[in-house]
Amino acid sequence: MAEGASFAQACRELKLWAPTLREWMKKHPPQQSAFQEVAVEVSPPEPQTISLVLPNGLRFEGLDISTAASLAKRFK
Repeated sequence: MAEGASFAQACRELKLWAPTLREWMKKHPPQQSAFQEVAVEVSPPEPQTISLVLPNGLRFEGLDISTAASLAKRFK
């Protein structure tokens, strides 16, 4: 059942009557839940940068898209 099987399916697979399995589970509860607590940390995304190489060989590194577009127009 820890893998998502229903109680009825577990009874069929184990070839046990439902009352038998229910009593067994009361006497021997699982030691650990199927669910584990997790911590999720959200960090801001890294800024996207691009490199621009103009036809004359001039190279610009680490530009944002707006700056790259402006430079490309300027040095056309």
